[in-house]
Amino acid sequence: MIQLESITVEEFRGIRFMELDLGSRSFVIHGPNGSGKSGIVDAIDFALTGSIRRLTGSGTGGVTVSTHGPHVHQRNNPGASRVSLTVRHVRSDKLATITRSIKTPGEFTLEPDDPEVRDAISTIGSHPELTLSRREILKFVVSQPSSRAQEVQALLKLDRLADFRKLLKSTLTNVSRSASTAQAAKDGAEEALRSHLDIAGLGQAAIAEVINRQRAILGAHPLSSVSIDTSFADGIGEVAGVVDINLETARREVDALNAKVSNTGSLVEAQVKVELALGELASDQSLRRALQHHGLYESGLSLIDDDSCPLCGTAWSSADALRAHVREQIQQSNRAKEVSDQISTASLEYRAIVERIRQDLGPIARYAERASLAELQAEIDRWGDDLGRLHDRLRTVDTVLANSDGLSFPELSAELSGGLETLRSALAAEPNQSQAVEALTFLTTADDRRNTARVARARHDKAQAARDAAETVYSSYCRAMDGALT
Repeated sequence: MIQLESITVEEFRGIRFMELDLGSRSFVIHGPNGSGKSGIVDAIDFALTGSIRRLTGSGTGGVTVSTHGPHVHQRNNPGASRVSLTVRHVRSDKLATITRSIKTPGEFTLEPDDPEVRDAISTIGSHPELTLSRREILKFVVSQPSSRAQEVQALLKLDRLADFRKLLKSTLTNVSRSASTAQAAKDGAEEALRSHLDIAGLGQAAIAEVINRQRAILGAHPLSSVSIDTSFADGIGEVAGVVDINLETARREVDALNAKVSNTGSLVEAQVKVELALGELASDQSLRRALQHHGLYESGLSLIDDDSCPLCGTAWSSADALRAHVREQIQQSNRAKEVSDQISTASLEYRAIVERIRQDLGPIARYAERASLAELQAEIDRWGDDLGRLHDRLRTVDTVLANSDGLSFPELSAELSGGLETLRSALAAEPNQSQAVEALTFLTTADDRRNTARVARARHDKAQAARDAAETVYSSYCRAMDGALT
């Protein structure tokens, strides 16, 4: 991109004044200790980037370019400390001179101010690997092939790549949970509509057959196209003596809830999956600590540049021994991450079942209110609150870990079980509705549940789109990052 033609250094680092003709060729700087070799490298670095890489990063403390860049005799006069670097733009063969002063390191002059040369310098300024120490280069040379991508990342000070990957992964996890919650809500709403229509699936033909049969009873024209977005009661007027529920649906749904809470096989299976995954963490405290420290170990490995631990300062026999120890901890934390993923998957499955039962309670509470069963209403509210608390505990791996002793499914109390039986008897004792009333309540209930299902489906589609986008971004980023680093 550019080649170095010549350099002039004034009152910079350990150099009072120096001019070198570099001739746009590769060159070697040699000399005894203290003769200013590093000063020349620092001057080139400063002219191109406005920074001195050796004065930044881990272990440099309060060292800064403004205080440690000028020669000791000009420490109070940073304007006297400057570097001029003449460069040749390879593609255009143009020459230009960059001049930069310690007083204003973020600014430089370019003579002549050519756009191509300026663009090349701006590009170089974004590359922290412009100057590398011997220690950094050797660390890469001796690194194991399996960890070379990590070593390159640390070598080039690309910590933000890993940080950004973790951010994208966290985003993917969050939107995946939202999508799972939306999926459960959609499934529950569609199940409620299917239950009311008493059909196996929500295909257009099946819906049309049921809806048009009820519309025919009311003398309404059949709907030619019926889907989950169609108003089922369109064009139907009031029917005298209409009531607010469809008795047949109410009876069927009370029976369905009774069956669901009596047959707890899927509930127990989902709960056991969560508890088994938790059990591995509980029986191995080191695994639990490794899970908590997973990110810390990954960050620590990239910070190791000598035989001192970057986190606690403890001296090790060698940097390689320290790296080997941290990699061992990362291996352990990777196993902990696998267990964490198992907990996440199992808790999402368990949470979806809990959410479906919570949704089923809504209509039952309305039927209990209509039958004036106040005690049953109170029991439904109490049990619904218990389900809500369990639902919240299953929200994330952290909430599951924090509530590991409170993940059992709330038992159906004797009062609630008896109340449901009373409600069932009350509904069975009611006189059957007239055909017209039954048809109208059927259609209005179907419309209500259709609206709920439509909204749930829209929210699910939006949440799923967000999840798919997050997955695409995360996967694409990881492929690009790993490919480039490898």
